[in-house]
Amino acid sequence: MDLSLGKEFSLTEKVKLEVRGDAYDAFNHVNYANPDANVGYTNTACNGGLNTGLNLADCNAGISTGAAVGSNMRIIQLGARISF
Repeated sequence: MDLSLGKEFSLTEKVKLEVRGDAYDAFNHVNYANPDANVGYTNTACNGGLNTGLNLADCNAGISTGAAVGSNMRIIQLGARISF
């Protein structure tokens, strides 16, 4: 959810000042990546990454392991503009 708040002030008859604040991803919700679709076999066991030489199923299959690539955290910007 993005939020924006602004106010315009008259400094003189022809000069105006606009102050604005924008917040992107205002509530800082995490956008998770898609789950791992690889259900193949690996040589790494699921017990802490210990390599036992066994062909076990992929430990991360069907699990979302973090935030989506390119997802941003909360961004807040303030700005002012003078019009004349």
